[in-house]
Amino acid sequence: MTLRELKKRVDRAINTPDAENLEVCITNNKGGWGGTAVTKVKHATKGFDWDSDKFMISPEVEMIEK
Repeated sequence: MTLRELKKRVDRAINTPDAENLEVCITNNKGGWGGTAVTKVKHATKGFDWDSDKFMISPEVEMIEK
């Protein structure tokens, strides 16, 4: 996904009645009952130096890839 594609999705979501209360999260594979398992987002920023071609989203807690 590019930043432009992400912006289009955010722009669509921002025009909903509950937009001010939407929490930004990353889905994870922890499973469980009820809604989708998620990890909260701590930070989002454009990278610099070697990462200048990336927009990075950081989770509130460490996530380990399976």
